[in-house]
Amino acid sequence: MTGQFDVGTLSGNGQILGDVNVNGASVQPGTVSPGLLSISGNYVQTASSTLDVDIGGVAPGQFDQLQVGGSATVDGTVNVAQFGGFTPMPADVFPLVVAGVSLSSSATVGANAFPGFDVQQNGNALEFVNVGGPMVFEVTTTADPGDGVCDLSGTGDGCTLREAIDAANANVGPDMITFNIVGAGVQTIAPLSPLPPITDETFIDGLSQPGALGNTNPADMGGFNGTLLIELSGQNTAGDGLVIDAASNEVIVLGLVINRWSGAGVRVNSTFVAEEAPSRPRAFAGLRAPNGVTATANIVGNYIGTSADGLSVPGPQMNGVVVAGPAINGTVFIGDGLPDGRNLISGNVDHGVVISADDVRLLGNLVGTDATGLAPLGNGRRGVHLVGDNVVGVRIGGGMPASDRNIIGGNTEDGIGLQCAPAGVDVCFDGSVIIGNYIGVGVDGNTPVPNANGVNFVEMTFGVVQVGTLSGGEGNKIEFNAGAGVLSAPFAVMGTEVQEGRATISGNVFMSNGGPAIDLGADGRTGNDAGDSDAGFNNGQNFPAITNILFNTPGTDQVTLEYSVDSLITESLYPLQVEFYRASGDEGFELLGTDFYLQAEAGMTKQFLLPGTPIFAPEDVVIATATDANGKTSEFTFFDVAVAITNDTPDPSILGDPYTVEVTVTKINGPFTPVGQVVVADGEPLPQTCGFALVVADGGVGSCMLSS
Repeated sequence: MTGQFDVGTLSGNGQILGDVNVNGASVQPGTVSPGLLSISGNYVQTASSTLDVDIGGVAPGQFDQLQVGGSATVDGTVNVAQFGGFTPMPADVFPLVVAGVSLSSSATVGANAFPGFDVQQNGNALEFVNVGGPMVFEVTTTADPGDGVCDLSGTGDGCTLREAIDAANANVGPDMITFNIVGAGVQTIAPLSPLPPITDETFIDGLSQPGALGNTNPADMGGFNGTLLIELSGQNTAGDGLVIDAASNEVIVLGLVINRWSGAGVRVNSTFVAEEAPSRPRAFAGLRAPNGVTATANIVGNYIGTSADGLSVPGPQMNGVVVAGPAINGTVFIGDGLPDGRNLISGNVDHGVVISADDVRLLGNLVGTDATGLAPLGNGRRGVHLVGDNVVGVRIGGGMPASDRNIIGGNTEDGIGLQCAPAGVDVCFDGSVIIGNYIGVGVDGNTPVPNANGVNFVEMTFGVVQVGTLSGGEGNKIEFNAGAGVLSAPFAVMGTEVQEGRATISGNVFMSNGGPAIDLGADGRTGNDAGDSDAGFNNGQNFPAITNILFNTPGTDQVTLEYSVDSLITESLYPLQVEFYRASGDEGFELLGTDFYLQAEAGMTKQFLLPGTPIFAPEDVVIATATDANGKTSEFTFFDVAVAITNDTPDPSILGDPYTVEVTVTKINGPFTPVGQVVVADGEPLPQTCGFALVVADGGVGSCMLSS
């Protein structure tokens, strides 16, 4: 006997004697709960038919099963539903169809409650098995803590974020935590106690919440234009927000608003261990890996410290992101250079980012600004704080593509601070680079968003850090900071010339900083000493002395500079790289050319022909830096002038009446006529100042008016 089913649903428990042909109908073993349907003969399911199964456990009777005594042909669609809140483990196997003689199948899964699982033929059985994709745990409620079970949407009490993290940790293999919380606008999850650390391969996708959108603005088109709708608030508990902890690998945190935690919004602990050869984390989620580089943790596309609009601070959070040291086996990306990977890390009480581990990359973020990238929403101390005694290989910014550029501005202390004081000969941030960033200036490259200082070497006794390079796009734009562009504090330097702490400062644009562009020793501009025998950070490398400029060099129509560097071969490792800049005030603003000053030329005056045919205005001044072969860069050239008050009229003046002060500025060295701002101060009877801009046409003489 053969049963033919062309429409409707064949369902139930028990046995059917004979053959069964299904052509357009549905077969559902069991009834309201999983069950077993047995067919004594052969079974044929055509391509227009479906097999609908419920899975509520791994034991027989807890999942639907079709048993066939003869041969089975299973084509068409298999729909899989969750029953009773059950979530399978990666090693679980569910034989949905078992044939006594033979089985063939081209069936595919349609509706699937368990992404990552699929149907596969295994001999005479059609099995539902894990095929390596991520398990998905969907957060459906803002409640906390829940009943401990991550229920499928629409069942039980739903799934809380805590339950989703616990379920992901329990599942050995890749997991995704998505969001589908009913309601308009921002959904705030405020745990009642610290969340469990993330201890397994997990992708937390805040952009999966309906209505959420990632940023699409590239680096040169402004700040954020996305909409983040999942907020993780620490308002009801203490500690850190999300913690990436022991044995974790390939972790992604994307598209969340994280604020009001008494510790860090996101913490990557030193117990974080990547697999030996990790795959690319955003690749397992169907996303591009950052710049093609293997990574093990991505913190991307989040607002950390701010409100969901990115324009205000809802309450105090101590630090934004902390990557704890001393070492981490793997690469941590904070931002990844993609538009939707850009983080906003602002408004934190202490630091925006704290790095005390190796091989951390900070790419394409806004640190200390609001979401527009044009206004301050500063962190209470440093934007980025590197701290530790043996931290190497940190990369802040990229160069090319421009999307790797960080915007670091508006921070109460330094844009970037580096602090390391090992007890013995150790490395402090050795091999780290700070390249291609805007520091003190907004995302448009023009709007002032100042830090206290741009880059501050607070303490660094060993190792070398690169601040900018001559390669395309790798120079930093360091402008408008209240203090120095690059500063080093007056700390003791240890070790040999090769070991000691030093900074190579190259290819950057400096302008409108309140202090010197480069200040070695935090003591303002430091003049050259004879032979360069002084000590200090960068060994107090002497700057180039420019003694002459020749316009329209015969036969070339180019510009020639004459210069020397007073540095003995015992004090600097030759050759020296000399970079010449057009000055903005007394800061290097535009790179004009680079020369190498050889050991055979030490102490001698040499000529350098500037490349191309640069155009000079009468007020233009050329300054330079020198960097020795150990990577130690000098301050910028500055020229000595004599300033004298040469007249005041009327003299004597009547108390309360204005009088004019005439000032004469005379150059002592260098080929350039003195130009710039002159300020005159008078302390009697009350402190007062006046000033004027000195231009070449003034011939070194100018005046301003004070009150008697």
